Amino acid sequence: MQYQQIEFRQIGWRGKLGLILALALGLGIVAALAIVSLGIAILLLPIVAVAALVGWFRWKRIVSAARRDAEERRREQGEHVIETDYEVIDRGR
Repeated sequence: MQYQQIEFRQIGWRGKLGLILALALGLGIVAALAIVSLGIAILLLPIVAVAALVGWFRWKRIVSAARRDAEERRREQGEHVIETDYEVIDRGR
């Protein structure tokens, strides 16, 4: 079996400074992306809400028009629909 040896070498002050700067840059980029995405979401929220509301009203109008057309066709063809409540009774076999 082959053993691997891991060595940690000492990091000088330039290496520590580079790590600190890289960490600060990474956190800054993450924070900036979070702020930009949150801003875009806040800007798009009213647009999506208005579009959903308009779509809902259009959908209701389409459904009511289809219902009216179906009722008119039934009347023209002389079909009568009788709605009633019924209950299935078991014969007790």
